[in-house]
Amino acid sequence: MSDSNNITVLNPGLYKNLLAQVESIYRHSNELSFKTRARYFEATKRFCKFLADNFRLQNFKNVEDRHFKAYVEHLKENNSAATIQSDLSGIRYFHRKSGSKNRLSKNDKLSLPKRATGVKDHSLLDKELVRIRQLAIKKGRQDVVIGFDFASEFGLRLEEICTLRVEYLMSALKTGQLVIMVIASRNGEKFHYFDTKSPIW
Repeated sequence: MSDSNNITVLNPGLYKNLLAQVESIYRHSNELSFKTRARYFEATKRFCKFLADNFRLQNFKNVEDRHFKAYVEHLKENNSAATIQSDLSGIRYFHRKSGSKNRLSKNDKLSLPKRATGVKDHSLLDKELVRIRQLAIKKGRQDVVIGFDFASEFGLRLEEICTLRVEYLMSALKTGQLVIMVIASRNGEKFHYFDTKSPIW
């Protein structure tokens, strides 16, 4: 059997059953962005094929760490470090949403390949920043202008601007320091912490 994404399955009945369970979670979840959920869903569909073919598992909630570790070894054969880590995040997401009480190993316990070093600089040039601000003014987007000015003043990234709250801004006016909430991810699990930014002039 091959599904719409050309996944060849040896045990189609088991695969369809697992897929229906995962698809139900996908349809009833509104966490994360649409693109992230879709990518996680595709990764978990491939995991379901592996489960059906190698373990004849019938209930996704019953996924155990031994199943997960076996799939990690399978992924290591033909995938980049970035793909593996993304896929594992997706599987953990659906596993958690299934209500399973079984715990899956974190990345630091799985001997995963290291990501390639040498990150490209995606920061905007000064002239690009000026043009963006001018465009926001022309479009009457005062909210964008204010956010842009805060970003320039305190060296904020886009995701940091999006977590700003009025109380953080009022406090910054008094103290000259801006407290922001930073959302991060480690070993496939999201968490947040607070950071203090001072003006960069």
